[in-house]
Amino acid sequence: MRALLGLMGLASVATATALEPAMDAYLAASDPVSPFHVQVRLVAWLASVNGDVTEQGGTVDLAQLGVDDVEINVFPEVNVELGKWRIGLTAIFLKHEANSAAAADFTYGGANYTTGDAIFTKFRFDNYDARVLREVTSRQNGWRVWVGGGASYFNVDVKVLGESAEGVALPTATVPFFALAVRRAWDRLYVEAELAVMPFESGDLDGLFVGAQIIVGYQLGYRSHIEVGYKILVMDGAADGTDFDSLVVEGFLIAVAFYF
Repeated sequence: MRALLGLMGLASVATATALEPAMDAYLAASDPVSPFHVQVRLVAWLASVNGDVTEQGGTVDLAQLGVDDVEINVFPEVNVELGKWRIGLTAIFLKHEANSAAAADFTYGGANYTTGDAIFTKFRFDNYDARVLREVTSRQNGWRVWVGGGASYFNVDVKVLGESAEGVALPTATVPFFALAVRRAWDRLYVEAELAVMPFESGDLDGLFVGAQIIVGYQLGYRSHIEVGYKILVMDGAADGTDFDSLVVEGFLIAVAFYF
């Protein structure tokens, strides 16, 4: 009997020893305060578009042209944490199209449109975002705060095709910004908010740029998380000869995140 108990004790110790690396790997992957990890997110953004675009003296209201409907846009995001540093990369690709009829005569992009014309509008918005932040908290009581900055590159394509007219705006802009991120965690549940702001003329944009999102996440299991939230991008100003009057891309999102 003593021999059997001894063997069982040895087996328990061996099993615990064998499981330690796996448990350490699990904690390192799931614990956001681990010294190093890589997060890969795949985001489905239910985004709508609003605002006015002015090109060559002519202005169009994107909502009136029908491209304000919600569309599902999927994009990737990668975040790398090394100690107190966080490096993030995001690539967003949005494409909204709509058919409508001109409610009145208007001019856009050097082209003239008349009342009743059949209009096809194509709105494309590509955004590449890179940011570097440093944590400024001591990671106590579940709170984490980062501050830093980065740059966003925008490629906006707004085409308005009529029966006998074609107006096109193809502005691009590289915009530096200040960034802030705040996270609060409760075991497997967490809330994170991010803000990027360029409140003055800088880079290729003469005006205001704001990007913000808030997410609620839950750790499902080994290395995997699910998140829901809301994301908004705002541009108000002039870029590359095109004027934006409160161009807003916003909507709810759902994401899956994997830690490595």
